[in-house]
Amino acid sequence: MTFRLADLDITLLPEMAAWLPAHRALLVTDLHLGKSATFRARGIPVPEGETHADLARLEALVERTDPERVLILGDLVHAADGLVPGVVERLRRFLENNPAPVTLIEGNHDRAAGLRRLDLPLEIHRTLDLDGVTLIHDPADLSEPGPAICGHLHPSIRLPESPRRSTRVPCFHLQRDLLALPGFGSFTGTHPVKRVPGDRVFVPLRDRILEVPGKKA
Repeated sequence: MTFRLADLDITLLPEMAAWLPAHRALLVTDLHLGKSATFRARGIPVPEGETHADLARLEALVERTDPERVLILGDLVHAADGLVPGVVERLRRFLENNPAPVTLIEGNHDRAAGLRRLDLPLEIHRTLDLDGVTLIHDPADLSEPGPAICGHLHPSIRLPESPRRSTRVPCFHLQRDLLALPGFGSFTGTHPVKRVPGDRVFVPLRDRILEVPGKKA
């Protein structure tokens, strides 16, 4: 699924990522690495292993798409007390071995966790402009309206399974000229989108992207 936002072509990928062909750039957002370690540090017994699994998924996606640049739209990590040695070492290994440079658009969790102090091989910006489109974590931080791609919102939508059952699935949500990407991390949670006429919603299903019909403007 490919569409144009301002002067930027965007291809949505079923791996809950986006591809910018003109820049050979891969976009993902909201990995929240170390989230389970944060929960355990706070006395909540949850299984571990999502950091390694999510970075392995990202590595496989990088291998498949062969980008010249990887852009992460914020919340690469979850919290300071989740940055245990195993999480930091796995993240550092990913960044050092990744064949393409990685740029982070800093998110609120990254700032709160003090990610910059880790001295990782990672370029960090608050925002980035590509062909008239602003890349940003939280769309509420946009200084002025205009085309943008964001993270932070973790959008999802309910799809009917039967007359009495539905399932919530992550989605891409396009509101006029704002595209919100689904969270890439497997332990991020989601928030249901509130569609208005004219919105477009796309869901990754297996190896395809499907548009969910909505009300027309």
